[in-house]
Amino acid sequence: MSQTLKKQAQTLFQFPLVGYGLLGFALLTIIEGLIPFRWTDPLWELQTIGGLVEQAPLLLLGMMLVLCDDRRYRSQWRVRLTQLVSWMALGIGVLFLLLIPLLVRDSARLQSYLQTRLHAQASQRMSQLEQVETQINQGNEQVLEQVAIRLNLEETNHSFKSQVVQTQALEKLDEAKIAIQDQVQERLQQQRWDSTKKMTQRLLGAFLAGGLLIYLGISSICGFRFTKRN
Repeated sequence: MSQTLKKQAQTLFQFPLVGYGLLGFALLTIIEGLIPFRWTDPLWELQTIGGLVEQAPLLLLGMMLVLCDDRRYRSQWRVRLTQLVSWMALGIGVLFLLLIPLLVRDSARLQSYLQTRLHAQASQRMSQLEQVETQINQGNEQVLEQVAIRLNLEETNHSFKSQVVQTQALEKLDEAKIAIQDQVQERLQQQRWDSTKKMTQRLLGAFLAGGLLIYLGISSICGFRFTKRN
């Protein structure tokens, strides 16, 4: 019987070792994602939070393997190390929940920045088209000829008629302006959808990871206190 208990203890001892290994891999990956620090960059903060959420399953599995072994077979140093992991689980869980407001704020900041940059690019392109339009309205036949060639307008008897070219060029410019506005609206909608989807995924991940880690930490800490009383 004692031999069976010894083999069982050896088997149970292997699970915490695997758990510590998983925790080590997760922590190394998290540290690598944190360097270099760019705290004022919302994109970096979002990517960092996303990396933390991606490592949450590995953290949960590692801590579960460490904390859920039989306390009867723990030596004194293992008990102290397990207590440390319990408080780490509780602290990391609270950290995940505290990251949720930061995630919402950074998502809004990044969305605002992307919208501003997109509008700036569209304004620059519209300004270029307006400059071309001014040249068409004020230009001579040589200018109209250059504009016609640039816009691939048709020739009439191998000579450019100013009025015809001007009308066709202005129509092309109006179409280009409308196309730019449509493109801006389409890209804004796509950016909003992508941002909302990523934010929702990270929010749910942070909430679930935080709740489960807090549950593991509190359960283990309460278990230690109950064992001491007995």
